[in-house]
Amino acid sequence: MPAREINRPMNVQFHMTCGWILSITLLTLGFGLSPGWAGPSARIYSVDFGWHTGLVVPDRVAPAFLRRRYPGTRWFVFGFGNQAFYMTPKPTFGDAVHAILSPSPAVVYVVATGLADPGRWYGTKATALDLTSSQAARLGSWLARQFAYTPMGRPQPVAPGFTAASEFYRAASRYGAFHTCNTWVIDALAAAGLTVHPEGVIFAAQVRSQVHALSMHRKPGGILPAFPAPQTP
Repeated sequence: MPAREINRPMNVQFHMTCGWILSITLLTLGFGLSPGWAGPSARIYSVDFGWHTGLVVPDRVAPAFLRRRYPGTRWFVFGFGNQAFYMTPKPTFGDAVHAILSPSPAVVYVVATGLADPGRWYGTKATALDLTSSQAARLGSWLARQFAYTPMGRPQPVAPGFTAASEFYRAASRYGAFHTCNTWVIDALAAAGLTVHPEGVIFAAQVRSQVHALSMHRKPGGILPAFPAPQTP
């Protein structure tokens, strides 16, 4: 039997060992693929408007249909709310009471923007949250599930928004006293894997306090508070 055939198992084992060493080295140096999402981590923003909170995410975290709808967009702003109340330019107090007390159809409001830095845009209203690659993937999947789709799998636009590159879409869930715009935002952060507690969240101050706590204590999921967090009243 030729010597090269006798040595073949040893040669195979040697090459496999070298391959394992190379793989471990690459992973240690950060060249391995992150599970669930290829590429660097993503920065998102929790935005506090006083009584209402929203999310700003980079384009690659947004649902694919929005990226096709608004090519070249760098950031997407998301909000959730009662359809009648949210779409009214100047809602009344009665509209607000009705929205809170009556479980109603909801919409997801989407604004597409090419601005380079939402933090500068919103100033102290925005708190930066740095997600890992897998957390960004989880948030992206969650956002895609927030839209209602036709049997053909198409999203359902309801009306144009208040700016040129904005729209209201029919939401997959309903709005109610215990499922508000602020509940929706904290649910999004929980879906991403951040350490928040969605139970009982109704008001913006509850979102604000949890986001501020994440910022102060640097919980797993990573937050870099590039902008001052709003004070909890």
